[in-house]
Amino acid sequence: MRGFHGRTLGALSATGKRACREPFEPLLPGVRFAPFNRLDAMESAVDGETAAVIPEVIQGEGGAIPGDEDYLRSVQSLR
Repeated sequence: MRGFHGRTLGALSATGKRACREPFEPLLPGVRFAPFNRLDAMESAVDGETAAVIPEVIQGEGGAIPGDEDYLRSVQSLR
């Protein structure tokens, strides 16, 4: 959520801002979003069907918001 990954089909599918996605729908199915720096939400979003996790280390959509180091390390270990 609150991340921006680009304007291609795949990148827009992973962009949490609905206003950016809507004009280009339908996009890739099955994409889920989790609030930034919330490990509990990320753990709930990741399951055995998850192919990839695409975090932004520093979010730029509302200022320069860095990811918490412990959060980012924990996200790396999710399976």
